[in-house]
Amino acid sequence: MPHLKYYQTENQSLPEWAKLNTPDRTIEYYFDRLKSRYKFRQKLLFHGRGNGGNCNSWRVRVSHDCSIGVLAHEVGHAIQFRKRGYYDTKGTRWHCNEHRKITARVLKTIETNITEWNFTLAKKVERGMQVAITKEIKEKEKTTIKATPDYKLQKLRESIKVWESKRKRAETALKKLRRREKLWVKKVQSEGLKSPSSLLKSL
Repeated sequence: MPHLKYYQTENQSLPEWAKLNTPDRTIEYYFDRLKSRYKFRQKLLFHGRGNGGNCNSWRVRVSHDCSIGVLAHEVGHAIQFRKRGYYDTKGTRWHCNEHRKITARVLKTIETNITEWNFTLAKKVERGMQVAITKEIKEKEKTTIKATPDYKLQKLRESIKVWESKRKRAETALKKLRRREKLWVKKVQSEGLKSPSSLLKSL
């Protein structure tokens, strides 16, 4: 089983830090950084548990909390895909010296940038938590304000103002319609025409 032998050899050659299970958020951030660096097109998906992965023309799929080694392995395939296109069904062109070299280069990129990436990711997480906390505080304040008598009175007065505005528009519209009605009544009387109601009765 050439694939199994390839996996075993690769796993034995990995540094210890690349074998550790890593949170999905960290894997996702590393993937985005590698995608920006190596210009492959696949998107990242998470599926299942364990420590495995898979790559095709449109996605890289890894298990939840996979190791950095698994991520580097599948990104290596994505880079192969960008360079050489699709592969045969036997997979002989998937696992080869080229892939081994690409995976090693990906691991080196992660190792070189891991301190900076972790720092940036921690800042993003901290900002996200601050935004969430601020939003929660604002929602609580809003709920508290809505429960006060002053707020309820203010909303009631706003509703009254809206309905008064609607009443004024309705009164203006009725005045215009009544003026038109008077004009048409005069026209009917001057020309000796029957009223609309009598015309309807005659039908």
